[in-house]
Amino acid sequence: MRIFTPPSLINAKIGFGAKNRAEKKKDIKAADKIMRDSKNEFLAFSPNYARINYKCLKDKNSTRNARATELYNKVSTRYHRTIRDFEDNKCAPTDEILDKVKKHKLAHCYERALGTLAELYKNGCEAEITGIFYEIELTNKNTLETTILEDRIDHCAVLTAMGDKERSDFEDFVVIDPWLHYAGSVQNAEIKYKNFFENDIKAIERKICRKILAKGENIDDYELRGEIVYRPLIIANENIDKVRTYLK
Repeated sequence: MRIFTPPSLINAKIGFGAKNRAEKKKDIKAADKIMRDSKNEFLAFSPNYARINYKCLKDKNSTRNARATELYNKVSTRYHRTIRDFEDNKCAPTDEILDKVKKHKLAHCYERALGTLAELYKNGCEAEITGIFYEIELTNKNTLETTILEDRIDHCAVLTAMGDKERSDFEDFVVIDPWLHYAGSVQNAEIKYKNFFENDIKAIERKICRKILAKGENIDDYELRGEIVYRPLIIANENIDKVRTYLK
């Protein structure tokens, strides 16, 4: 398995005070163009995105809800029968997945991330697909002991240094999330993810609180601090190589 350099990225999380070159207009503009090029190359509809964002699917009282739900169910079933027919897409041949996206015009966050990864490699940029996690730092106000717990948000994006292979400070990296149509700094990505996945984050926090209560402790004795962290998805070398050469 290949892990993208720098190795510290495996445990990377957002900190403070870094020289944020990813904020520079040139990097953000280049990242945005690559994202748009990848979405044009791999034109696709995301049933999950529609379910979360389309009013006609969210609003049960909408006059279009019944018809929209019917269409959503058909498209979602088609996605699982065509694109997601592997037991685990992350172990599946990446070139086959991208071929299926082009043929069936359907993609969720992982398939969109694969397309962006291919476009980045085509442009000479190093990158990797990362899972999005929510990490909670629990500090006992009485003992000052700290415990760190985390859980995964069901989402992934692409983390890249763009053309700067020597870039080593995590805050200088760029997050490209074609599913959310975002390309920008890790700082702004954190804000976006905390807003968009607010319900998921609240569910993770409730689960953590239940663990504290299950031990017979008082939740008020703890201070909770949460942040977004990125963990690389482990993809076999041969599948990464297929992404590298897919658009070349």
